[in-house]
Amino acid sequence: MGSKILRIITVWILFFCAAGSITYWAIAKYKVSDDFRAVKDARSYIQMSLGNYIDIESRYTKRFLMPEIVGLLNRNLHVTEFLDKYYENVEEKVIQLNFGLVNILFITFTAFVFYLFCKDLDFSEMESLLAGFLFITSFNVVTYFTVPLVDSAGCFFVMACFYALKRKNWFGLALFFLLGLMTKESTFVVVLMVMLDKGKIEWRKWAALVPGIVAYFFILSFYGGVSRGGVNVLQIITHFDLLQASVQQGLSSFSIFTIIEWIQTFLFMWVLFIYGLLKCRIPEFLKSQAWLMFLPFIMPFTVGESSVGRVSFYLFPIVICISLLALRKILNTESLENVK
Repeated sequence: MGSKILRIITVWILFFCAAGSITYWAIAKYKVSDDFRAVKDARSYIQMSLGNYIDIESRYTKRFLMPEIVGLLNRNLHVTEFLDKYYENVEEKVIQLNFGLVNILFITFTAFVFYLFCKDLDFSEMESLLAGFLFITSFNVVTYFTVPLVDSAGCFFVMACFYALKRKNWFGLALFFLLGLMTKESTFVVVLMVMLDKGKIEWRKWAALVPGIVAYFFILSFYGGVSRGGVNVLQIITHFDLLQASVQQGLSSFSIFTIIEWIQTFLFMWVLFIYGLLKCRIPEFLKSQAWLMFLPFIMPFTVGESSVGRVSFYLFPIVICISLLALRKILNTESLENVK
């Protein structure tokens, strides 16, 4: 029992240190308040964290959970009182410092839950640890999870839902799905995960999604609908003419940047992922969920979304796990035993 606790603490601290290391630049070196070119969404989230929702687009105001957590730190964590003695211009960086602290925690917990997920799939300790570090050092984590955005929290809730679904923990699925939808609507990918789950058809796993969906549409009643660039996603789904227009918009917006977005999301892991699909024995749970990997490639032609990298990265548990299988085969390490 003692060794298990020590192992858990050690793994968590390793992930925490790595998350802190990659986040430091965004806290101390990057003056995000002066340069929103790379992360233009950050302006809205910073304003929301200060309790100001005036003139914020509805697609951002629905994502209030993480800005509110940062706002809680803004009001209660008075870092300037002790950091001013040691660092310059602390007052200017309080917001991104608080965003950074929250980001570090969400990155750490995502990596740790992913580590547990890999262990549940019967990957070894070292393979599971490697999986966590592959997540932390991914392009999207370093680029988007370290700055004042909500992606780190959104990704955590999707990962937690994925793990809860694998463990058939319906209360956990309900809780994390609910909180995830208050963080970013990309959490709706969990509905597809539930659909693809090949386990026994249980009404409880579908019932677990109901509180989140009800709460989400209740929140929408205050913010005027699901909008993106003036296009109502619900209308696109239910009206063929709008769907056709959306496909045309996606075709017109498809560019080399779309391809770059696809590639940079997982880089060489795309190659390992394809190799793993073709050459490796894949656990049944992952095999059924692998169909989700078509999603990033059809998004530009369904909802007119050409910038798909940040959304498709939420599927990292599938890509990284299958990439680990490929690495095991290429490096001739021990075989996976008792594949589930």
